[in-house]
Amino acid sequence: MIKKPTRVLFSMAMALSLFVTAPASVNALSYPSWPTEDDIEDAIAEKNFPKPENLKVIKTTDNSVTISWKYADWGYSLAYTDDSDKEPSWTQEFTTRTDGSTGDWKVTIDNLTPGKTYYIYVKHATIDVVKSHAVYLSGEYSMVKVALKADNPITVTSSTKSVKASDVKKDKKTVKVLKISKAKGTVKVTKVKSGTNKKIYSKIKVNKKTGAITLKKGTYKKGTYKVKLKITASGNEGYKSKTLTKKVSINIK
Repeated sequence: MIKKPTRVLFSMAMALSLFVTAPASVNALSYPSWPTEDDIEDAIAEKNFPKPENLKVIKTTDNSVTISWKYADWGYSLAYTDDSDKEPSWTQEFTTRTDGSTGDWKVTIDNLTPGKTYYIYVKHATIDVVKSHAVYLSGEYSMVKVALKADNPITVTSSTKSVKASDVKKDKKTVKVLKISKAKGTVKVTKVKSGTNKKIYSKIKVNKKTGAITLKKGTYKKGTYKVKLKITASGNEGYKSKTLTKKVSINIK
């Protein structure tokens, strides 16, 4: 679905109703013949349609894209596809302004599929009479490519781990406190300093890939320590970056 400002959408059927009328009874041979390809090409050349300038993406969501381009005093036709090797399906329709404004065109295309890359084509167009027939005429198109990234499906679960004070006094101890799954892109885990983990913050090391926590060799007061971790999945061409935070507990007994 394409959202448009105040404009009028024309189609070939509408144009025919405007330009071509037939008497109640007439010999078919009296109708002018349909314009040839050369006739249509000549008509397009006379119009001298400008190629849409400065076509760009100005906003995206996971299922929509808003594009803009420099205004020209013509209607426009728009088409899009998610296959770069496939020609877009153009319809003989065009949209024009009726409010007299001349600011950049802005059009939103929604109901797209998250995670897909789209190729959006825009060209200037109109309907005119060529050899007594209403004919759709259009110029050269411009194209812009946009990737609609889906939300990163990363999930993180945490668990409480216990370590004996006597064991960590003799040697460092590593505990696995996170389970990270479905992440798209590179995962990075870092510790976050907060009021609840000041006593243990400087004594732990966090594995940046797995989130496993290593307690340095030393003397620890018995009790439960809270550690805040930040987990980021960088995303990729099809998925957004996403960051989660988890508080994990380490019980020194």
